[in-house]
Amino acid sequence: MDKLDIKGATCASKLLSFSSPHRHYSNKMASEVFGSLVAAICVNLVLYTLEFVMACLFLATKSEKESKKTAKLRVCLNLLIDTAATVIGCAFLYTFQGSHWGENDDVQARYWRIIIGVLIAGTVSTVIAQSYLLERFWKNIRHHLLGTAFAVTILVMAVFTSVAAVVVCAYLQWTNANILVPFVWAALTCNLIAAFGISAVSVCQRFALRTITSKKHIIVRAWRAFVETGIPSCIIAILALAAWAAGEKGAFVIGLYFVQARIYSCTMLFALRNPLPPRTDGWIAEMLATSAPQKRVPVPPVTPDIFLKNEKTSRTPLGDIPEEKGPQSWYNIDLGTNTITSNEEDAMVLHRGAAFYQVPADVDGKQ
Repeated sequence: MDKLDIKGATCASKLLSFSSPHRHYSNKMASEVFGSLVAAICVNLVLYTLEFVMACLFLATKSEKESKKTAKLRVCLNLLIDTAATVIGCAFLYTFQGSHWGENDDVQARYWRIIIGVLIAGTVSTVIAQSYLLERFWKNIRHHLLGTAFAVTILVMAVFTSVAAVVVCAYLQWTNANILVPFVWAALTCNLIAAFGISAVSVCQRFALRTITSKKHIIVRAWRAFVETGIPSCIIAILALAAWAAGEKGAFVIGLYFVQARIYSCTMLFALRNPLPPRTDGWIAEMLATSAPQKRVPVPPVTPDIFLKNEKTSRTPLGDIPEEKGPQSWYNIDLGTNTITSNEEDAMVLHRGAAFYQVPADVDGKQ
């Protein structure tokens, strides 16, 4: 009996040792996630405040341009989504802190849906900001077909990679999610590629425009280039991949994804509020002249008040025009070599392009 009792105790201890590490790992995992989310939501609140201020300043500007109205609609939509994500994140932090300690896994599992909801909302706002950054690039290239294919590829890759945070949540929550580890690697890698792709096209755009800017301090110019080209988002993508590679620390990845959406939104608003100044070296005319042959539009030598007739065939002979008709006088003047000299009231002139113009008389009755 003693041997049987010893064997039974050994089996029971093995079962306890099999189940208790899972519970210990779950509690440790929840603590790590809670700590990372506290830091992430604090940083997120700072970035959201900055985004809200910049959005209000941008929406306060008045403009009748259609592109500006579209940009304002995009900013309003993005701000609404970011507001919802920030409020939900703070609510999750409060409920998770109040119900986590001492509760079982079933109670803790409810709030993972809130994390996934916040990450999906961040995905939508990230896509809106990324689409604007790619749209800027698309408008300033000549080969629209190639540029569209490149931009769509980057955007689809960015949408695909944003699911990585949701997958990380699933990997941390469910014990049978080990099969999703390769997908997490692929998603985080594609996220890094997409972030660097958007930064690359932004750098190419700045180099291609060659804008003439005022002589500002080198720190100001470096900071503007750093923000507008999306380098902060690249840093977040690098940190997320490094956190996953350094031991599959999904808690840090979740926290970084909480912040990435706000960084993209702030990048979009910074670019909208600080547009690049136009070039002053006639780049539009040069681009049009080299891209497609343009038909030269003749400029009339005078600016008439009333345009009467335009015949494109040949010069109208003088025989069809009365020399004298009442108080008016008619003249055939080659405007290419001569000037209008007439002292008659309501004089009519005919230039070599067979276009009739009426030269109005002054109030005194003189031309």
